[in-house]
Amino acid sequence: MRKLVESLLIVLILGVGIVAFFWPQNKVNWKKHRAIIFESDDWGMAAWTPDSAAYKRLLPLGVYAGPEGKDYALSTLENARDLDRLFSLLESFKGADGRHPMFQANYVLATPDYPLIERNGFREFFYTSFWDFPERWKRPGLREKTLEGIDRAVWWPEYHGFSHISIPHWLSLLREGNENALAAFTEQSFVSGEHSVPPEYSPLVPDSTRARYIKEGLLRFEEVFRMMAHSTVAPDLVWDSFAENYLCRNGIRVIQSKWEEPIPAYTLPLRIKKLLKRNIQKWVFRDRFYPKRNVNFEPAGSFEAGSIQGVNQAENLIRNCWDKGEPAVVGTHRYNYVSLDFMFREAGFRQLRVLLARLTKSNDVIFLTDTELHQLTRTGTSILPFGRGDRSLNPDLLLRNYTGHAVKKHVRIMPIAATGQKVRFSLVSPRSGEIVPGRQNVARNGTVSVNLPEGEWIFQLNPDVHRDMR
Repeated sequence: MRKLVESLLIVLILGVGIVAFFWPQNKVNWKKHRAIIFESDDWGMAAWTPDSAAYKRLLPLGVYAGPEGKDYALSTLENARDLDRLFSLLESFKGADGRHPMFQANYVLATPDYPLIERNGFREFFYTSFWDFPERWKRPGLREKTLEGIDRAVWWPEYHGFSHISIPHWLSLLREGNENALAAFTEQSFVSGEHSVPPEYSPLVPDSTRARYIKEGLLRFEEVFRMMAHSTVAPDLVWDSFAENYLCRNGIRVIQSKWEEPIPAYTLPLRIKKLLKRNIQKWVFRDRFYPKRNVNFEPAGSFEAGSIQGVNQAENLIRNCWDKGEPAVVGTHRYNYVSLDFMFREAGFRQLRVLLARLTKSNDVIFLTDTELHQLTRTGTSILPFGRGDRSLNPDLLLRNYTGHAVKKHVRIMPIAATGQKVRFSLVSPRSGEIVPGRQNVARNGTVSVNLPEGEWIFQLNPDVHRDMR
């Protein structure tokens, strides 16, 4: 009897997995619309090393002896000059829709307040306001340049984490007098050598602690960027169902790199379990979206196009995605473009320029964000605000319709106009410059109904609407 039940359960799981795997979700012909999403992790994180002086003092102590020390030891917080250079590089290329490549920057929101933590005997975690970094991490003009990148429509912030590390484990190392952790602390860094601290969503961290910092992190993201986070990637790709469910209960809809989530050992049964779990979750959690990060572009200081995870491999993987009818989701960490090592970051910029030049040469590529990919996959249409403007008013909206035919799209414009008010707007094609005028009454839910032709359109309200509301 027991064997029969087990057999029936296996058949049921396989059946559900097969149904989930083949469940129709994609509304877009991705062979026609060759899409790229750049997901870039670790922005805003004041780690690993604040400056060259700190690196020289910490290196001989073995603080960078952990598995990631080789690549990340000279990683540091971005400054305004780094960002301006990256923005300018992105602006030097255009996709088929006339839009520049856009980096989706996954942000870490909390920086330790080192003096206050020390005064409290390492018993409690304190953190600075986001733009007010500790003295060793000061980056003049960083806030203004970051918001400028959003305004230039080449930078889209999303959520990476609160602290990236398990705060209880880090504080415990400091209280225990761990030499590496204390040495790094004196240099305003939270690395800890071979005594690695688990990432913040690790099951080793109490659920109550994880819930607290998830909520604080997402609230801080909203305060900093004046919008809710839609997408996230777990620090070090370590999380469990508790962390995922709590993130989604607090507004997250896109879980990056779900397919790359590590498992304890890559045995055949665990591979099968992982495949079934991913597809069952895709079917059960219909409000969640799990894009596959199917390309890694990590030059890691190499100028060689043929290096592992360099431009040649990335281009081949991207084109393979398109051939298979998939959007290319490219993972590329901050440390490739921001480093205390001049040549390391030069290599990152050079390889990124070569990659973009190759991909845009045929003028058939479009650059998306996770939130657009989510909408397009589910409905064939998407809306994305671009340009910061005044968030109390509507910024311009980029509308995409890849269904193959015109559709009705409801565009939210409140509090710009009152219910029942007739507003005038324009749809402008970034490809051809064509202008389609429109005039509609505002519905009770604060939207106007737009007859959206196929393709990409910039939705612009008539300036009279803003003037009438003042």
